[in-house]
Amino acid sequence: MDKENAMLTMHLTLQPGQAASFTPDCATRLRCLEGMLWLVRDRDTEDKVLEAGDSLQLPGAARHVLSSVGRNEPVTIELAVPFASGGTALRPRWLAHCLRQFL
Repeated sequence: MDKENAMLTMHLTLQPGQAASFTPDCATRLRCLEGMLWLVRDRDTEDKVLEAGDSLQLPGAARHVLSSVGRNEPVTIELAVPFASGGTALRPRWLAHCLRQFL
């Protein structure tokens, strides 16, 4: 495994009309895998819409609200962060934090 480029990833699905918010503690890559995602970031005047295949780097320490855009179609996203410094630990705090906010 290439530890320099290794990422910890998590896939989540939001059902139509469902929204969730989270505040990552580090820079996080968000990728829309299927459906259409509406993204709002605190203190940002521009909402973003991502379609399947689009990705965006989210800064740490900013609250983000994610929502499925379609009335009948869920959205599936991937959140990814690099391995902890040195490539030896999986950032369990990040994973636990994200799961608490989305569940």
